[in-house]
Amino acid sequence: MNKLSRLVTCLSILLVSSRNSIVKVLSAFFVVTMLLTISACGTTSGIKQQGEVVEEIDLTKYDVIVIKSFDDGTKKNNLPTYASDNFSDRISSAVRGKGVFKHVLSEEDFNPTDHETSHVIALQGAITRYEEGNAALKFMIGFGAGSTYFDANIELFDILEGTSLGQIHVDKNSWALGGGLAAGQTVDQFMNEAAEKIATELSDAKKVVAAAVKLDAQLQE
Repeated sequence: MNKLSRLVTCLSILLVSSRNSIVKVLSAFFVVTMLLTISACGTTSGIKQQGEVVEEIDLTKYDVIVIKSFDDGTKKNNLPTYASDNFSDRISSAVRGKGVFKHVLSEEDFNPTDHETSHVIALQGAITRYEEGNAALKFMIGFGAGSTYFDANIELFDILEGTSLGQIHVDKNSWALGGGLAAGQTVDQFMNEAAEKIATELSDAKKVVAAAVKLDAQLQE
């Protein structure tokens, strides 16, 4: 049973067992608060294949990654013009900082003839929700008013073979209860958090498997 199910069950028990209306109200408020807490801030997934997070995806052979600009996948096709490159640039910076790829390139800088003998990953995707929100509403009202949202779907694939390597999903939102924490949360912050998580996932996929291969080789000596 997940957290949401457990909280709903607790609420039902409290409301049924309690004869005191004040306790009922306080119990309901507590559970609603916890539900909002769980939904606040969102997540960036690990690398998935066929909808499931992969524990040890093998990216050891890839030494070049090409990070493309993001498409506008919002419902109203109203993504700000700067947002696409903004997110891809942040990912590039975060990945470059990990130092696990020989080359971290933009689509414009990638020339296939220069990397004919290399194994190349392409990272591309679409930003599906982009709402900067309203800091004043988040601070003073909360409970979803003026909330900030940033969602994206990301695809990793072998650029030479055209095969999919996995997907990453970003689903970020501001603190649902409002106040100073929510007011200070921005799309730029969510982009940075997502970029760091993506870079960590890629880095771990190279380091973890590489370490396992090295250990196996040592054991066989």
